[in-house]
Amino acid sequence: MPLIEPAKATTTNTAAGAAASASKTGTAFEGMGSDMFMQLLVSQMRYQNPMAPTDGSEYLAQISQYAMVEQLTKVSQGQQEVSSYQRALIANSLIGKVVTGKNEAGTPVSGEVTSVAYRAGKPVLLTTAGELPVDNVDETRLPAA
Repeated sequence: MPLIEPAKATTTNTAAGAAASASKTGTAFEGMGSDMFMQLLVSQMRYQNPMAPTDGSEYLAQISQYAMVEQLTKVSQGQQEVSSYQRALIANSLIGKVVTGKNEAGTPVSGEVTSVAYRAGKPVLLTTAGELPVDNVDETRLPAA
């Protein structure tokens, strides 16, 4: 009989159970915050095989990789916000101009922009000929005098 038995990982520990429930709702890391990551890391350390312990540099690598992913997520969110602001600025700059493009249904629209509305957070140009999403504008020109 060995003096020390290797610890057995069970799915009843909090971190593993939370990870399993997170994977059911989408990707494995969706909604995983830094607290959840630390719980998983501590559980990994707690249930490692004492006869073959994991090198500490591996844990450091995991922490740094997680920090990198967290920073990339923040950069991506920032870029989305900048893109949203740019669309709003472009939409407002088109008021009084004639635009041509296709609406959501694929029908051609060509008319003077009278105002801007927001549908699901995206700017939509309200023209004399109907609505036109900013992303679907093919041509802009000054109105005929």
